[in-house]
Amino acid sequence: NGNDNGNGSGSGIYYDFKRIMEDLELASAIGGSNPKNYQIWYHRRSLLELSFEKLEQQEQQQLESKSESESESEPKFDGKQLARNELKYIAGVLQEDSKNYHAWSHRQWILKTINDDELWSNEMKYTTQLIDEDVRNNSAWNQRWLTTHRGKNKPLSIYDARSEADYAIEITTLDPYNESPLRYLVALLREQQNQNNNHSSSEEQQAEQGGGETIFLSFLNHVEEKIGGLHESLIGVYESSSLMAAYIDLMEMKHDLDSFEKASVMANDLGVKFDIVRKKYWLMREAKLKSKVLELRG
Repeated sequence: NGNDNGNGSGSGIYYDFKRIMEDLELASAIGGSNPKNYQIWYHRRSLLELSFEKLEQQEQQQLESKSESESESEPKFDGKQLARNELKYIAGVLQEDSKNYHAWSHRQWILKTINDDELWSNEMKYTTQLIDEDVRNNSAWNQRWLTTHRGKNKPLSIYDARSEADYAIEITTLDPYNESPLRYLVALLREQQNQNNNHSSSEEQQAEQGGGETIFLSFLNHVEEKIGGLHESLIGVYESSSLMAAYIDLMEMKHDLDSFEKASVMANDLGVKFDIVRKKYWLMREAKLKSKVLELRG
């Protein structure tokens, strides 16, 4: 390509890398502080893909170099630092517009592409910071889900799920009418429920999961105690429909007679008192819950 000086050395990579960085700076200047143009983000991604490629080439050349001194004298670049710089740029964009879809998508691509423990750890701190600034920042809650799962579909361990559930409950106590942490909490519970339902009865897996159903029910009871206490504190004051909806989901997961009965009463309350905009939906949920009660009563 004319940039390797005919000998395949790292100097060509250095030259290409500088040009890529200059192009990224130009894209930033064109986009301004809050770029919403898809083409700009696509261009940045293309440049970064090329940069990561060049960095891989450099690492390979250093491994294949016969002269250690020559390898050490060549310019070296830190791929993680490049990613950190881009994440910092995106954070600036999100400060201007926390719902910039292209910025979030680009950020997620970088994290999943580099897939580095340090970057994931820093991202957890970043989502905590955003939520501290605005507990209703749903984009930050979505990003936290992706970050805790490291961009994969593998369920969290029951211990990590419990830690995240406690965090969501802590934020809920600050604003019980905020749907975001409650939906996050319910998603954690459902993920663990699915994990529990798919759990094998083999002795090996029972030991690995710490007893499967027992530990999951313990988790549910722990969450019920916290959410139930918060719900009771609002009775007669100004009930939270979001909190009640999450409580109903939790009761359904417990799958026992008492829980179904309690959930059906709450569904009726939502339909006729606290969330009448969705009256048909809640009365339908009530009917299904009552059918579960009849089924268990035999």
